[in-house]
Amino acid sequence: MPPGGATIPQDSGRDIAYCRAARRVRAIHGRRPARLYRELQHLGTRFTVRAYRDEARVQVFVAAGKVALRAVGSPESSGTVLGPRDLGVLDSIGRTTVRNGVDSTSHLAWTRDRFVFNNAPLADVLPEIARWFDVNIDVADNELLKRRVTLNVPARSLADVLAAVTTPLRLRSAKRGSQFVIE
Repeated sequence: MPPGGATIPQDSGRDIAYCRAARRVRAIHGRRPARLYRELQHLGTRFTVRAYRDEARVQVFVAAGKVALRAVGSPESSGTVLGPRDLGVLDSIGRTTVRNGVDSTSHLAWTRDRFVFNNAPLADVLPEIARWFDVNIDVADNELLKRRVTLNVPARSLADVLAAVTTPLRLRSAKRGSQFVIE
């Protein structure tokens, strides 16, 4: 664990580099430091980082303490300080947006092996499930990606999670070759 009591939960699709001396965490896409493009500085805190190779943004949710969030190479004074229950999003050109007072349930659910979504579109839900179980999930009709679902389920089995997503929407999932299709 990094000094200062910070925890750095990691989910699939991200590499994290931690510099003990500088108390900095870097979200790295790929294995080469040359592809580094985001930096966080923990200030004795507990937070989650969501950075995926196929997304041009990093999301940081702070559960306790503070995190300074800024683009790599930016002056230290240019960072945005996030506090408890803040969600910061840093895009690929270094712009940061912050939402305050965010409910931690969905942002920390994966640390407890759960999927929690509240009125979320399938366009957001399905990629999370696919990453977790390392599978490909597609939809028969792209209009389905607009459908919304609320769920709070354990992430034990792909079949159970897909059923929790599809049943309330009166949809079904089918395995076709190496992928699952929602129809």
